[in-house]
Amino acid sequence: MNTPHLLAEERLQLSADYQKLSDEYADILRFKPAKWILIRQNVKSDMQAEREWQRSAEGNREQIIKIQLKALEKKMSGIRSYLDVLNGESRNMY
Repeated sequence: MNTPHLLAEERLQLSADYQKLSDEYADILRFKPAKWILIRQNVKSDMQAEREWQRSAEGNREQIIKIQLKALEKKMSGIRSYLDVLNGESRNMY
């Protein structure tokens, strides 16, 4: 069983991972419009341009990062909930 201290350390590490992924995601979003415009010039619709973007290495990485960020959010939230329960139990509130 994890102690509150270990859980807090894990949550801190997850937060650091979240920050790194957020920075990478921001970098992708910074240059996406310029690249997307270039893609759009060669296709007939916005939908087709978006599909082309998603098939590119950067577009694929964008999708992966979004999923990873959501997973990290859920894990951090779960740890926070568990820490709250442990805190309540230590005060005989449950």
